[in-house]
Amino acid sequence: MKKLLFLIIPVLVLSSCKEDETPVPYSMYIEETNLTLVAEGETYYNRYYTYIPEFELVKPEADWIEVTMDKEFIIIKVERNEGLTSRTASFSLVGKPTTTRTVTVTQTGRPTRVLQVSGAEANSEQPSEEITNALIENSDIWHSSWGEKLDNYYAVFDLREGSEELNIIEITPRDYGNNGRWGQVGIWVMGSVDGEIDPSASDPMDWGGTIGEKDADGYTLMMKVDFAQEGDPRSILLPAGILNPRKVKFHIDGKTSYGGFASLQYVRFIQIVG
Repeated sequence: MKKLLFLIIPVLVLSSCKEDETPVPYSMYIEETNLTLVAEGETYYNRYYTYIPEFELVKPEADWIEVTMDKEFIIIKVERNEGLTSRTASFSLVGKPTTTRTVTVTQTGRPTRVLQVSGAEANSEQPSEEITNALIENSDIWHSSWGEKLDNYYAVFDLREGSEELNIIEITPRDYGNNGRWGQVGIWVMGSVDGEIDPSASDPMDWGGTIGEKDADGYTLMMKVDFAQEGDPRSILLPAGILNPRKVKFHIDGKTSYGGFASLQYVRFIQIVG
């Protein structure tokens, strides 16, 4: 019986030693693999764990994001996003033996606010296709009178009192047919121009006034745009912000618009708030 007991004990000891020598499985864990950071810029500490003896950080190629490591954290720092749209970059931890974990970072664009419009008028309207239609998304269009073709069309929009600043104008041409799609257009704004405007950078057309000039009614000619009779929506960033904007006037060149008419599907006026 004693001999049998002595035999059992070494077997148990050997078995125990063998289990202790089992290697820890290779693994890598990152707390957040999809991050959304704010447009103003921020620093985020992303915790990670790894049981891999050797690994490297493969940094993103984008120049607006910086990624470093400190002990148990991956430190992600993003600069301020001056753009209006979001941007994305990725980086990875690559272990040896091969194990890869990738993190995708999205930074939001600068926030915006839609300004309210209190009224609109045009110097030519077709009955049932008045300029106020352009203030209602998915409504009927504004179209100038079918009974006349003008060299100069004017569409004026009144911004609600209390509007702080105008930075962007979004234009949606009519989504069916071509008549009245804009050619060359001058954009005039009533309000305080926040900064200087370089005429040479925004005046490709020899008509309709000089960029930066103010007319007798108090409008400033901000820029000229050639829509080239295209039907795609257009987002126009003004060369300077307009503080306390009151009115926006589009001077549409009838000679370069399709068919000699003027039309519009939808317009929005936007403030950048961040």
